Amino acid sequence: MESRPDSTTIDPYAPPKAKPIDTNATYLDQDGYTFKDELVTNKYFKPPLICAKLGISLENEENPQSIPVSVMRKSRLNPYLENFISLVAFILILLLSFYANREYQTLIMFSAFIFIPLLKRLMSKPYQIYFYFSNEYKDTRKRFIAIYLLILTILTIGFIYGTQLGSIEGYNAVAAPCALGFLIILIMFLLKLKHFTHNKSKGDFLYLHGAHPDFLKALPQLPLATKSATQDKP
Repeated sequence: MESRPDSTTIDPYAPPKAKPIDTNATYLDQDGYTFKDELVTNKYFKPPLICAKLGISLENEENPQSIPVSVMRKSRLNPYLENFISLVAFILILLLSFYANREYQTLIMFSAFIFIPLLKRLMSKPYQIYFYFSNEYKDTRKRFIAIYLLILTILTIGFIYGTQLGSIEGYNAVAAPCALGFLIILIMFLLKLKHFTHNKSKGDFLYLHGAHPDFLKALPQLPLATKSATQDKP
């Protein structure tokens, strides 16, 4: 868990420096607040001993450990450069599918929906915040992941089988529905896989949706002086 920089250590012999002004920064005393149904926090947040998703106390659980959660991803590159690289990769895959044999064209195009997100993931780094989760929530999440992965595996096998049929009449009847089903299930899986949804940022603070109301009740309210300022800029 990352700690706040120690601002109390001052070098008396250091030359005076002008304090930089960050017009987008929000300076608050603590690292975690509640605002309506959102969690307003930063990477220095020290969560209460409560499951962030179920809102139950973890005092009776044996040795609870906080877990780093990736709440968003920050680009390692310039955003325009990242989008340009992704576009070039998509065009190359598109051209490759045109020159490939017919039985591989759908497979190559289908791979773009997996390769491009992976490429964008490699060009970004996670912004992590620590939270506590109960064993009940962890077990439920494991079952959910196992079910979705099983469905995706079955659809992948059906798609590969369909592409191998080549010019046989049943090609479209097997491969196309499996490809469409795979994309729909994959999108649902990725959306549900997130612990929290990042709605907006204000300086170092992130506005996260998805925390349990009982978890939010354990945090102080966002100070009134900052509410109007933080609502103006998404």
